[in-house]
Amino acid sequence: MYREIGFCFHRQITRTFRVFLSSSSACWPTRLHGSHNAHFEVEKNKVNNTKRFAVDVIDQTTNVLIVSGLLHPDIGMLKKAITTNQQRSVTFIKPQDAAAVLNDYQLVILYQPNSAFGPVYKQLKKLKKNSFVFTGVQTDWNFVNKAQNYYSKEVVDQNERVTARLNSGYGAFGISSIGFSDFPPLQTKFGSLYINTPHQTILEQYVDGIASESPMLATIEVEGTRHAIWDGQDLWKWRSQSYRDTQSFEDFDAFIGKMVQYLGSNKRRSRLEVNSDSFYYNNTPITISAQYFDKSFVFDPRAELEITVVDTKTKKSTVFPLLLKNNFYEAVLNTLEPSTYSYTISVKDQQIARSGNFTIIEFNIEQQFLNANSKSLQSLALKTKGAAYYPEQIDALINQLITNQSYVSIQKSQQKEVPLIFIKWLLALIALCLFIEWFIRKFNGLI
Repeated sequence: MYREIGFCFHRQITRTFRVFLSSSSACWPTRLHGSHNAHFEVEKNKVNNTKRFAVDVIDQTTNVLIVSGLLHPDIGMLKKAITTNQQRSVTFIKPQDAAAVLNDYQLVILYQPNSAFGPVYKQLKKLKKNSFVFTGVQTDWNFVNKAQNYYSKEVVDQNERVTARLNSGYGAFGISSIGFSDFPPLQTKFGSLYINTPHQTILEQYVDGIASESPMLATIEVEGTRHAIWDGQDLWKWRSQSYRDTQSFEDFDAFIGKMVQYLGSNKRRSRLEVNSDSFYYNNTPITISAQYFDKSFVFDPRAELEITVVDTKTKKSTVFPLLLKNNFYEAVLNTLEPSTYSYTISVKDQQIARSGNFTIIEFNIEQQFLNANSKSLQSLALKTKGAAYYPEQIDALINQLITNQSYVSIQKSQQKEVPLIFIKWLLALIALCLFIEWFIRKFNGLI
């Protein structure tokens, strides 16, 4: 016996597993050969010979350049956190040598820039490269304020220790809390960080447990480029604390990985982001979620979203509302029948919409098994004071049914009596006959 399975690769998130490739979507038919020589002709159940699933193909190949004139534990921490994903590579270089090689990298990390970074900033602007800037007590803010106009900080010659708290409303990509508020304080220059362009804050800065109303970590999207600034040094302590809390670097490295993946991509962001699967089984929740952002790319919880679903076979159209759930909108489509659908999500009073398609596959769990579950059937027989018989015991079953007095013939009869007065047509017929008899007798003088 062999089973034919279609492997379809889509750029969508799936529950099964991920394959990291550099190519785009593709499909390959694959045959899995069994260990015996049975044929399809003798199979009773052929439904489970085919299994459809989607595989997420994500291009995470990213070359990262770290530019620094300092030796600091944070630099080694960044390399280890980034290269946890083998699809990423990290190169170190000094500021004076960096400008000539920037075009070979998808993301440039600047660690505590100073006046030596002048050519680097000019080349970043010229090439429209994405950047990730880390600042701290050795950052020359007078130079940084002049080298770019995205953010600024007026500092004094004094350091301060700051902690962080996750902004749950951040919407550029999904972030879960890994215990930021419990991590050790970071060091930075005393002063408030001002971001002069539309941005989103990931980590809010706190001083002695009081919000400073200044971001610690924020992302910026401007002119087709992405940038981030992290105002605080000694991040290696956070990675160590994460390991102490969970016995693994995985959570912290995953957070850094998300930052690198976001900043390493130049994909233009849409104000309406939709998340759906390629197909659903009708015995699982069928949900499609979306996020809507205002013109400043801040999540808007006041919007009214709806999804129009069209059956591609019958052309029947159905409209569902998307309900607000935490920081995203969600539509539940469990009432749809198995078929192939196209959908369009739109925002009321806005000329913004996103379209896609999905397939609902009928799923019958009983058709997924080759053999009867004999243990469960025997257990059911014992609980109901019955017995379990196999095909070779058919004669014993027949004898049991014949000799068992519990199975006796039962004859049932049902008698229904209806008063004559309720049969109107019969009553009318009798009355007519009586009238005719009376008339004949009267006519003949018998009365």
